[in-house]
Amino acid sequence: MGKPFPRVLVLLATHNGFSWLPEQTGSLLRQQDVDLKLLISDDASSDGTGAWLKNLAASDSRVTLLPTAGPFGSAAKNFYRLLKDADWEGAQYVAFSDQDDIWHHDKLARSIALLESQGADAVSSNVVAVWPDGCRALVHKAQPQRKFDYLFEAAGPGCTYVMTVAFAREVRLQVDKLVALGRGLPAHHDWFCYALCRARGGKWLMDAVPTMEYRQHGGNEVGANSGARAARQRFMKIRSGWYRTEVLFMLRVSRESKPADPRLKVLALRLERGNFWDRCLLALQASQFRRRWRDRMALAFFFLSAWFWGGRQPS
Repeated sequence: MGKPFPRVLVLLATHNGFSWLPEQTGSLLRQQDVDLKLLISDDASSDGTGAWLKNLAASDSRVTLLPTAGPFGSAAKNFYRLLKDADWEGAQYVAFSDQDDIWHHDKLARSIALLESQGADAVSSNVVAVWPDGCRALVHKAQPQRKFDYLFEAAGPGCTYVMTVAFAREVRLQVDKLVALGRGLPAHHDWFCYALCRARGGKWLMDAVPTMEYRQHGGNEVGANSGARAARQRFMKIRSGWYRTEVLFMLRVSRESKPADPRLKVLALRLERGNFWDRCLLALQASQFRRRWRDRMALAFFFLSAWFWGGRQPS
């Protein structure tokens, strides 16, 4: 007999996804060379999604629908619920799934092969964005990692993440700890996972080969981040101070992790204080903070302009 297929638990967060779920769940349940279980959490859908998912779970023993909860109000909060309530008994790997993509048939098998061959904790991949008019574009997020990029950006689309169950348990423990301390959770679960892995000295792989069709539509919570509208939204988030708050959150979590990098203390001080020399030094370090060169240039500009601090001029 051959080697047993790797056992994967896929966590699927849904909200009013009736239009996309049949194709997406079909692509999940047709994954090749894996033993797959699908765990779903629906965030108070009002478009028939809940009833459709109940029928799916009743017709396929691989599918489990968690009891209704929420409303959560964001995909990240729904994923945190999945991490908290998942039963990982027997699972070797854990994957995140959005409700509106179409996975390539070998997505999981390819990702797991990379994890096993390189002894890594997690892997993400590029995707192909697809618009309703048929336009397609590669979303390239697999640039070489930088020293501190995990503090300033995620590894790529969270819907591509595949993690070892050992690392997924670490994520859940950290989530439980933050909740118990009343510190809240970051707005992006995928960025949080990447930051936690890198801060603890883990190995994260970025696969340049696209593993899914990343369908774009009016209901995307994040989407492909392309075009003038997306650029404006990113600018407004930075100018509001939201981005700095998230970066500081990742820094605090990273400094508490082991092994901790003493350079994080200096970086945190500069980001919190933000005087003229801090801004200059941060701008000079921007090449360590983002993977894509144009993002580094933009971040350096935001540091120097003080917009990174919510548009105010730090003292």
